[in-house]
Amino acid sequence: GTSVTVVGSGFYEVEDMRCFFGGGSAGTPAVWMGEDKLVCLSPQRRAGNVTFSVGMLGSEAFASSPFTFVASPVVRVVVPSSGSIAGGMLVTVVGSNFDPSGTQVCMFGASASEASALDRSRVVCKVPGSESVGEVLLTVKVGLHDVTTGSGALFVYAVRA
Repeated sequence: GTSVTVVGSGFYEVEDMRCFFGGGSAGTPAVWMGEDKLVCLSPQRRAGNVTFSVGMLGSEAFASSPFTFVASPVVRVVVPSSGSIAGGMLVTVVGSNFDPSGTQVCMFGASASEASALDRSRVVCKVPGSESVGEVLLTVKVGLHDVTTGSGALFVYAVRA
């Protein structure tokens, strides 16, 4: 799931405070951060819209609003799959669930790089430099959504061209 911060007013610290993502569930525990903020973890769900609410288990919700679950980005392949440790070249990441109207960040291991979505299935990334040769996992973040576990492609840093 994703950490969801709920901003409002009049929240109070109680043991059974819950966040509800759509109907038919027991909700997830809400962590009280102050009278104006709660944090909860969203459950795993298919992409789509639900009604989000905050309340006590077994009681009426205090407040509700729309909430949208988005599909996690999936990385299938990167072309080309290798480049110089100097970085600077452009690569195309092929996958799904990218957002052409949103913000993408390519992650070459722990190094973030600027990116631009061409469409829902292709992102162009600028390869950052690396201190050493070897393989790194290339993943894509879309907005606040990280790639799903295991969804990435290997990029190989080679010696300077």
